[in-house]
Amino acid sequence: GSLLLDQALPETAAGLSGMTMVAHQLHTTQKVARSCVECPRSPATWGLGSGDQGTSSFALARGLLFVAGERGLDTLLLDRENPEASLYLARLPLGGALRVIVDSDPVSGAASTAFVVIEHAGVALVDLTNPAFPAVTAFGPAGDARDVPLAGDLLVIAKGTGGVRLVDVADRRHPKLVA
Repeated sequence: GSLLLDQALPETAAGLSGMTMVAHQLHTTQKVARSCVECPRSPATWGLGSGDQGTSSFALARGLLFVAGERGLDTLLLDRENPEASLYLARLPLGGALRVIVDSDPVSGAASTAFVVIEHAGVALVDLTNPAFPAVTAFGPAGDARDVPLAGDLLVIAKGTGGVRLVDVADRRHPKLVA
């Protein structure tokens, strides 16, 4: 009856990330800077090397898996060492769900929003702040939506021969069509 998370990032009283930079893994050693969410999940950031993660007993990752299927959006508690032992947590009925893109909170790294492509209908924005009770917060009719890459707060809805729609999703409850 309770949710098990195997990682939590520290957060300050002001709601900021409590993570600090590790001096020997500088952000400037790459052509592109790491995102805030990426660092705490990387063994290299923790000084554990950048080789095979399977050799390290120190793994940081959320234990949740979100899957889109014909019956909707399923949430599973993922057992990475024994995937067959993963547990079903919740299902949000969204008939014809084709794809799911999950966005994470930049401070905690926890899943915050799912963008679910629904066949011949559009895109549902789903609040995942309580993964045991996912809830649709908004729906964008987009007809033949096929994929939904997310770039910051801009959702790109690929519509096959119908082109693309650009939607501002900064306010997850009130997405705005940009173009």
